[in-house]
Amino acid sequence: MRQRIFLSFMSILLMAFSNGCIFVEVRGKQQPTNNTLSLGTNMNSTALGLAVVWSSADRDVAAQVCLSYVEDAVKNKRFDKVALIVWGPSIKLLANDRELQSRIELLIDKGVKVQASADNASSYGVTDSLKELGIELSSIGAPLSNMIGSDNTKVITF
Repeated sequence: MRQRIFLSFMSILLMAFSNGCIFVEVRGKQQPTNNTLSLGTNMNSTALGLAVVWSSADRDVAAQVCLSYVEDAVKNKRFDKVALIVWGPSIKLLANDRELQSRIELLIDKGVKVQASADNASSYGVTDSLKELGIELSSIGAPLSNMIGSDNTKVITF
């Protein structure tokens, strides 16, 4: 249990301070509980979900790596469910970049669940802009930790 808490904490720290890509996979018996970042209520125990955490303010990372990866995962049906979590400085980048916004709108249309940190959106003053794009705003930290602990969800961060 201590190891899981430590790994969850370290994963969040790494995501918050990273401009690169981190792959995180933590296996355990804990299933998400009260998880607002759920990939869907109709996921069965064998369905595989992907949660992509986008926190980098680097536009090239967003356009060339993060969103391209999500688009490919959806197009080629590599996972049963896909969620994109916009967190930290990426929120400000997204709110001010029309091309990235268009790509997000297309992902939403293709069934990707896009969520952003309500606290970050508020601190950057872009809450209304994100809501207009169809992005769901919520708390991110605790629910993401639950997803990291899930056996049927893979988490990748950019």
